[in-house]
Amino acid sequence: MQYGDGSAADSGAVDGSTGRRQYYIAIAHTYVAGGPKVARLTVTDANGRVGWREVQIYVQPLTDPSLEMLVRRNAAIQDGLRWLYLQQGGNGAFPYWQESYVSPTAAAVAAFEMRGHFGTNDPVQDIYAETVQAGLEYIFSNLTTEAISAQPYGNPDSNGDGVGIHSTASAKAYEHGLIMYAIALSRSPNVLA
Repeated sequence: MQYGDGSAADSGAVDGSTGRRQYYIAIAHTYVAGGPKVARLTVTDANGRVGWREVQIYVQPLTDPSLEMLVRRNAAIQDGLRWLYLQQGGNGAFPYWQESYVSPTAAAVAAFEMRGHFGTNDPVQDIYAETVQAGLEYIFSNLTTEAISAQPYGNPDSNGDGVGIHSTASAKAYEHGLIMYAIALSRSPNVLA
């Protein structure tokens, strides 16, 4: 890994046995000076094939008090997204203590989407694109249909097909809001469950 600031490059082996997180490489680097940098990751596989990617970043120095809180807030958000990324299970769920993982998965997916990470993004350009897509697939796999009709307080059947969709979890009222939030943020209004 070259950081683009003239410092020594880091290298090491990647453990390919981590399943969905096999691409995650944990490296911490502190830049001494702010400004634009081009970081470069070079990977060599077991057959000697070499691939690389570069990313342009802008290092904001913390010398400007008016920007310090913004920079620290954005860094904390990125730390949170990285933590979520590492928690996701192989089935796309974000585990939690309760019996259903649908609502925590919907909340985690929404957190990524609010920062511009969508399942439809190019996974080469957005490390979290596959995470979001897997989370949405898990959510949809935990939905079921139910016949619906006009109710005393109105007709919930907006498209007239007599079918409603709800979570298979026991806490439906709680789950539905988070599920709809994640789906609405997905920028994929034509997705079918």
